[in-house]
Amino acid sequence: MNKKVLSAALAGSLLFGAVGTGGVLASEDGKHEKPRFLDREQFEQTWSQLTDEEKEQKLLEKAEELELDVDDLQLNDIITLLQEVRQARLIDKAEIFGVDWADKSIEDIKVELAEVVQNLHESKAIEKAEELGIETEGKSIEELRAEIKEVMQEDHEAKIYEIANKLNIDTEGKTLDEIKEEVEEICTQKVLDKAEELGIDTSGYDLDDHDSIEAIKDEIRKIHEGKNGDM
Repeated sequence: MNKKVLSAALAGSLLFGAVGTGGVLASEDGKHEKPRFLDREQFEQTWSQLTDEEKEQKLLEKAEELELDVDDLQLNDIITLLQEVRQARLIDKAEIFGVDWADKSIEDIKVELAEVVQNLHESKAIEKAEELGIETEGKSIEELRAEIKEVMQEDHEAKIYEIANKLNIDTEGKTLDEIKEEVEEICTQKVLDKAEELGIDTSGYDLDDHDSIEAIKDEIRKIHEGKNGDM
């Protein structure tokens, strides 16, 4: 590949505008569970600390991630291609959210799209708060979200205690995590007992894995649905 190294300012600016910042500057060890999203100032500061070779590598990795054919392209052409992909995705998203993008610059589309998405998030937060019986009058979205989180946490804890009581688990002096663990153990055993009763072979499943238990539950459901369909 014939690659041309761009200046730090130009390459960084183009990359920030072309593909966003999530994942582009992820750590080399790949241990981030979620992409890091930086604002422009943070991005430029981090980008400026990379060597020219590292900048090239980040751009090439992003192109590969997007499954772009960049063979025989110069680095400038790769960045242009990344910009085109980003713009196309932005327009697709604008259409999904009903934002009119005709005859507008990419920056204008971004601003309008951000406003629409923000309004949608705020509407959903207010709707959820009302659903949970939270008073919304005179409160900021941040305050509502904090209250929603608190109420949902309390509801979650209450449900765990309710299930524990139904399973005759003694909750006195136990932490929530300890109660959850006992609930999960008993529920898992009930699933295994039911699977054995129905003749389901569970030997190939990792019984300590949540997804495996869910897969066994699916097998149980299919058998019940088959029996109900035969009636």
